Amino acid sequence: MSGAAIIHNPRSGTSTIRRDDLDAIAKAGPVTNVAAPESFSALVAALDQAATRGADVVVVSGGDGTVREVMTALSVCADDWAPAIALVANGKTNLVAREVGSLSGGVAGIKRAVVAAADGSLFKNRVVRQPLDVKRDGKTDRAIRGFFFGAGIYTHGTQLGHARLHANGVRQGLAVGVTIAAMFVKSMLGHADDIPSTGPMKVKVGDGPTRDREHFIVLASTLERAMLGLGLFWGTGEGPVRYTEIDAPPDRLHRAIIPVLRGKPRPWMEQAGYRSGRTHKLELELHSPFVVDGEVFTSGPSGRITITPAAPQLFVTP
Repeated sequence: MSGAAIIHNPRSGTSTIRRDDLDAIAKAGPVTNVAAPESFSALVAALDQAATRGADVVVVSGGDGTVREVMTALSVCADDWAPAIALVANGKTNLVAREVGSLSGGVAGIKRAVVAAADGSLFKNRVVRQPLDVKRDGKTDRAIRGFFFGAGIYTHGTQLGHARLHANGVRQGLAVGVTIAAMFVKSMLGHADDIPSTGPMKVKVGDGPTRDREHFIVLASTLERAMLGLGLFWGTGEGPVRYTEIDAPPDRLHRAIIPVLRGKPRPWMEQAGYRSGRTHKLELELHSPFVVDGEVFTSGPSGRITITPAAPQLFVTP
């Protein structure tokens, strides 16, 4: 039997779950506490309570953003407490759920997780993934812990995807993917002026030299595949952090777009400003927003950001 804490995001995209539903579910198994926090501080308090009461799994009801917030909050909780996460896919974007496995959404998914915790089957399927820690220089708060970082046109695409396509009923993950693909096509057709410049960006991979130039896009992740099953990463190197950076304006994009999306580059592409590989640390300096798991963040006063691998996280499903 596993002690389970329930964390539900009341603002998740598909949620019609009420607090009464959660309280009723808590009676079905060994639930340490139930929370639907409205702020990060409330989330940390709920997880601290779960740790004190001996929870060894956190049932997370929400989408990618909820997973990011829970992992970030866990990073500031007790060092000797490392609970598993059982994910119930109840968000606008559920890309992480597709990567690590999840229970079905809604009240039924949360109840199934609690019942599985009671009968000992919740840990039947285990997947370990190592997220990223994204730390902004000069920020005294915690690092942002997530699975997918993007800057440059990725940020612009995310903002457009939120504002336009999702407003018309398109799911957020698909909306962002479609919008970014559209901007690749715009650039390929010579309409790059329609895409706002992010300004100069400094990028340093590991102990390598700092590249100071305009960048079309910078991506980083520890996942093998990106959104919608796209490749986006290639190359070698040591370290779990996969990265791709493309100079602006992108050279011969009409020939590079398919290799980039498939993660299978042509021999000429590196010299033309298409670089990808693996590293233990990625350092950036940018003065425009960036994205972690679907949410847009400011880069801070100095613009300096360090991306490193975080502690591995266990995800479980029955």
